[in-house]
Amino acid sequence: MASRKVYNSKVTKLVHIALSQLAVNAIQHPDYPYIAVAHLRDQVLQHEFNPHTRKHLWSGVERVVEQNSNVRAGEREVQGEIMRVWTWIGGRFVEGKNVFDNDPTAGREIEWGRVPRPVA
Repeated sequence: MASRKVYNSKVTKLVHIALSQLAVNAIQHPDYPYIAVAHLRDQVLQHEFNPHTRKHLWSGVERVVEQNSNVRAGEREVQGEIMRVWTWIGGRFVEGKNVFDNDPTAGREIEWGRVPRPVA
């Protein structure tokens, strides 16, 4: 039971990181608002070297992210290869106002729910 709690906690943190990276990528790269799932996995799990642990953690992340209504899953050509991608489709604007304009966390480390403004 304790190991399940630790696993769920790790997956939750990784999901927050993945969703934040997707949101920031959509803002910074509006022409290519998607990220290849394999590339995102390697970014998010860059400090986990055990292949079994990586696979187990990432399967939990995939389950959650693919159910998130702010993310669209699909396939696209990435660097000449057809890959599974996730695209952030969550809102950036509310009634014509950019919700990131008055973000006090701009320039700080990204935290879930507080996505910094892109650098102009």
